[in-house]
Amino acid sequence: MPLPIGLERAWDGITATSTRGPRPAYTLEQVVSATVGLGDAEGIVGMSLGRVADHLGLTTNAMYRYVSSRDELHVLAREVGLGDPPAISRDDWRAGVREWAHALRERYRAHPWLLDVAVRLPTSPRTLMWLEAALEALSGTGLDTTTTLQVVTLVDGFVRAASQTERDLLTAGESFDPSVGEFIAPRLVTRNLEHVAALVSDGYLSRPPGPPGADFEFGLACLLDGIETRTAAAG
Repeated sequence: MPLPIGLERAWDGITATSTRGPRPAYTLEQVVSATVGLGDAEGIVGMSLGRVADHLGLTTNAMYRYVSSRDELHVLAREVGLGDPPAISRDDWRAGVREWAHALRERYRAHPWLLDVAVRLPTSPRTLMWLEAALEALSGTGLDTTTTLQVVTLVDGFVRAASQTERDLLTAGESFDPSVGEFIAPRLVTRNLEHVAALVSDGYLSRPPGPPGADFEFGLACLLDGIETRTAAAG
């Protein structure tokens, strides 16, 4: 069975230079760096082989001297975008997991296109380094291996989903507008949406959003509270 796309290049290093054919105009590292920059500026649509080639003054066919496919390019770009995880203290597992979650959220905020790259099993260096950091944070909880991995998956999924919602709302540019509440309020009554109507009546659509990250903090705290019940049972 062949290795997953991009895995060999991710482990061997993007600084490696091809020895086949004429000397390439760029190194693989430069191509990946350009891809990350385009992703930051234009989103995932800017990370196609054609767009990167155009940015570098190459033909699309020339890109195949560096990578085998767009998917491989995205795998390598993700390695750069993720970067190294933070140093996690083992003294307090809640603090460690919280630090890990916030650090991952910051990576998504710095490189929103990471949310659009295909989700894969963690087998590349950087994805495994982030997994290692999470496992380190949870190492003193007494949870068994299966439960620990489930906890990491749960927290990772929460951070990803919350970051994507935040990104999408910012991209849409929607804001709380009292006129929206005025428009839908009478229609909610006719549709028997009484609980939503109560929210609107209470000013839900006319109040500005809370402090940045407040919803993220609330959700993460709820997750940590739930995980703590598991650690207490394991202890």
